[in-house]
Amino acid sequence: MRIMLDTNVLVSLLLFPNPQMNEMIENIFAEHQLVLSSFVVDELKEVVKRKFPSKIKVVEVFFEKSYQIQDCFPYRRQPAKNALSGNDGHNQEMDWAP
Repeated sequence: MRIMLDTNVLVSLLLFPNPQMNEMIENIFAEHQLVLSSFVVDELKEVVKRKFPSKIKVVEVFFEKSYQIQDCFPYRRQPAKNALSGNDGHNQEMDWAP
């Protein structure tokens, strides 16, 4: 599953680590794929530079660790087929495609 984190979660994860956040990110990297939009990446850098300038290196190291960053925008919604009901996906979980 692709998982996208917002800026607030990334700030907490990178600048204020705790056991719950560490477990969450370890699970994401082990079981899923982290996907970040260019908007979130830019916003994270801006927020950290503005509010926590002494911590910008932490963010830079995070991105240097060769995590895959994908630009999610623009995107389009594609209905997901429900294998059990045969539903065409309307009002069901949606797959997001770039």
